[in-house]
Amino acid sequence: MTREERSVSLAILTLIVYSVFMYLEKGALLFPYPLNEAIFLIISVQFFWWAREKTNYLYVLPAIGALISLLSTQFFWSLFLDSVQMEKLTEGPVLDILKLLFFLTLCVWGLFTVKQIPGSTLLHGTLTVLLFLLPVVFPNPLIELIPLSILSFFAIRFKNQNTNHLLWILLCMLQIMKVTMIYLS
Repeated sequence: MTREERSVSLAILTLIVYSVFMYLEKGALLFPYPLNEAIFLIISVQFFWWAREKTNYLYVLPAIGALISLLSTQFFWSLFLDSVQMEKLTEGPVLDILKLLFFLTLCVWGLFTVKQIPGSTLLHGTLTVLLFLLPVVFPNPLIELIPLSILSFFAIRFKNQNTNHLLWILLCMLQIMKVTMIYLS
C-alpha cells in the first residue's frame, strides 16, 4: 500500500470509527460531515506536497478546489465571525459564489481526469461538465453524489501512474458519509 493509499484509507477509517463510537454511545449514526472540506483540503495538499517534483494540474486543482470548498462553508466562517457578521455573510452572495467556484474547479479537474481515459471524446467531457453543474441548479447532496460516483468509478477503472484517482475516491466517500448521515438520521 502506497503512502497516498494509506492517507486516504486512514481518513475514511477514522471517520467510520468515529461514527461507530457515536452510534454505540448515542444510538444515532453521526459522521462529522462539517469537517469533510477540511479533511479533503489536508489530504489534497498532502498529495500536492508529495508530488511537488512532478507537479501538474492534477494535483493543484484538487487543492485549490478543497480550499474554495472550505471557504464556502458556514462552519468555517463561524469559527472567526460573530453572529451579526455571520448573518450578513449568509444573507449575501459570497458563500454561493464560492460554492459555484468549487463546482467549476471540479468541472475542470473532472475534464482533465476524463481526458486521461483511453477513448474519451468531447462528448464525455461535455457530460462531465454538465454532471458537475447539475448540483448548482439542483442543490441536493444526492445529486452531488452522482458525478462524484461516476468519476470515482472511471478514475479507479482507468487509473494511471498518478494517484489522482484516490482523491476522487476520498471525495466520493466523504459525500457518501454526508448523505448517509443526512438521510438516515
